[in-house]
Amino acid sequence: MEDRKYYHYVFTTYKRQFILSEEIRKYLRAWFRDIAKEKRFEIVATSILGDHIHLLVEQKINDSPEYIMKCIKGASSHRLFKFYPNTNRFVYRKLWGSSYSCREIPESELKTIANYIRNQTDKMGVDKRFKAKYKVEPRRLASGS
Repeated sequence: MEDRKYYHYVFTTYKRQFILSEEIRKYLRAWFRDIAKEKRFEIVATSILGDHIHLLVEQKINDSPEYIMKCIKGASSHRLFKFYPNTNRFVYRKLWGSSYSCREIPESELKTIANYIRNQTDKMGVDKRFKAKYKVEPRRLASGS
């Protein structure tokens, strides 16, 4: 009987605001690793974008998805507001939205999902969703008559 499961979690910032700067992302990555180590689960893959986060987590069968999200969202929010005590960047001092998405991942799909999570940004760290929107079109030449 297996004693570990894999889950893909997606959760957003409060009101899906673009507030996760590169500096905050750096701290969040470290805090997520610390939280996972304290609570005895493992983060396999992470993608932190400006307004949402993807996590691939290996957890014990007894740990519910609600418990994992409570640990990650609660502790990271607490640490962030402790680190930035007087910031006005966050509305009502809320960092995360109340909802999240969670899907159990079978081992056969593990590599595919991990690659999907790691490839949310390009090599420069730019969110791929926006890169496609702002593609520069070649100029058209006016047809002469």
